[in-house]
Amino acid sequence: PSKNPFFSKEKDTHVLVKYLLIPILILISPVVVTIRILVTYIVSSLFGAIGYLIDIGSKYPQPTSAWRNKIQRLYFILWGRICLLIQGLIVVQKNKQPKSKVIVFNHTCLDDAFLGCAAFPGVAVLKHQLAQLWFIKQFVKLSRSLLVFRDGQVGNSYKHLMKTNLTEQMKQSIESEDKTIAICPEGSIPAVGYMLRFKSSVFRLGVPVTPVSVKYKTILKSEWTSHHPIVAAFNSTMNPFGIIEVKYLEPQSIKKGEDPQQFADRVGQMIADDLGYEYTQYQSQDWVYFGLGKKDKQCTDAWKKDFGWMGSLDEFCKKHKLNRHIGISQAQVKHI
Repeated sequence: PSKNPFFSKEKDTHVLVKYLLIPILILISPVVVTIRILVTYIVSSLFGAIGYLIDIGSKYPQPTSAWRNKIQRLYFILWGRICLLIQGLIVVQKNKQPKSKVIVFNHTCLDDAFLGCAAFPGVAVLKHQLAQLWFIKQFVKLSRSLLVFRDGQVGNSYKHLMKTNLTEQMKQSIESEDKTIAICPEGSIPAVGYMLRFKSSVFRLGVPVTPVSVKYKTILKSEWTSHHPIVAAFNSTMNPFGIIEVKYLEPQSIKKGEDPQQFADRVGQMIADDLGYEYTQYQSQDWVYFGLGKKDKQCTDAWKKDFGWMGSLDEFCKKHKLNRHIGISQAQVKHI
């Protein structure tokens, strides 16, 4: 289990952070969390309303006009940067490339949604659950972003925005829109230090892909799956400040004799190497199977071979008396 990508790989928290800073943050968290969430919601609702006004008369799902595209770009950058600033996060971009048709980046935490707006304004590929939020639905309509089904129920209010053939929809978007498609091909968030195997859909488009490595430099851990959602949300909203380092790598095209999955793996490995992470053979459905305990869902053969014996995360924690709520580290399970 010491190689499980959903267990924290980072070293133990520094003693001063653990016994001085975190207790102080816990004491002030009711006020800080309330203010940050409330202000983020108000700002996002305001931008959602502005997006609704900009989109009036655009005849969704037809491509938007050139003047709308220019307004959209500024609109999304402002929305993303303001919401990140509310969380105390500043974006630093390195080696920025000329406008790319497709950008792929590693999935790190929930703030990736705002990062996408701030750094890669254009067409996003999002899980359908996000459209439950009214302002996200306005973002999807205005940007002509693509909602994909993962698991769970699909609400009637956004069912018409769902896309059934993602690859075909992305092809149409590239051909008809002068925008960048930005996507996290992992589909889920592993522990820091790992990357899940990229899905191949965006690598089937026949266009160059720009890999981007993203690293959150924060005091509290930004990772998601190795912690209980409440703890992960606390870490995200209570970080005093931080920097999001966004590094553009050399654009890549599919090589002769390469299939789309091999292309995806090569690009994923590039990003992992730049970050110093391990690029694994496990995929997002393995988290659904293991972390969410949905054993009716199919996991990968690699996961079944290496970690199928663990059962679900809850079963594993119960058997070995582990507390998943505060996060599970590699050090805790290396003896098992």
